[in-house]
Amino acid sequence: RTTNVGAGGLVINNGGTLNDASTTGTLNVSGGCTVPAGASATANRMTISVTGATIISGTLTFTNTGGTKTFNDVTIASGGTWTATAAEAFTINGSISQNGTFLANTGIYTLAGAAKTLGGTRNLIFDRVSISGSYTNTDSLQLTTDFAGAGTLTQSANSYFVIGDLTPAAILTA
Repeated sequence: RTTNVGAGGLVINNGGTLNDASTTGTLNVSGGCTVPAGASATANRMTISVTGATIISGTLTFTNTGGTKTFNDVTIASGGTWTATAAEAFTINGSISQNGTFLANTGIYTLAGAAKTLGGTRNLIFDRVSISGSYTNTDSLQLTTDFAGAGTLTQSANSYFVIGDLTPAAILTA
């Protein structure tokens, strides 16, 4: 089943489940996607494409690797949580602002946007990243396992880029 949501966007209120765990569906959102504070939503086995901004003030959990997951700008607000409980692959075509909790799991995140930023008030931690676009790290970025791609990553002043563990030799400060 395919669901198309127009430019008005999608608000997922408390208890929202996007598709069940046994069927594959498609959700195309041409506007933004919001999970409000206090709300929780679960994305199961499905393809998701959001071309507007995604704002997570509540909890958004991805539980299955079925389907592709593509987002534009992603903001995890203070008190918000983005959790991947499976090793899902994501494509992010926009900026990421991490001000809450970001639990990426071991799936690969492809950062494909042009002239985008990675930042926020909290550490942004990935297990695996491939950069095919151009990104500027404006705060604190940590990659624990794999870092690949033909794109560019630029460090802004006073930002941190940690590869692997948190030993001082692994920290690159721009």
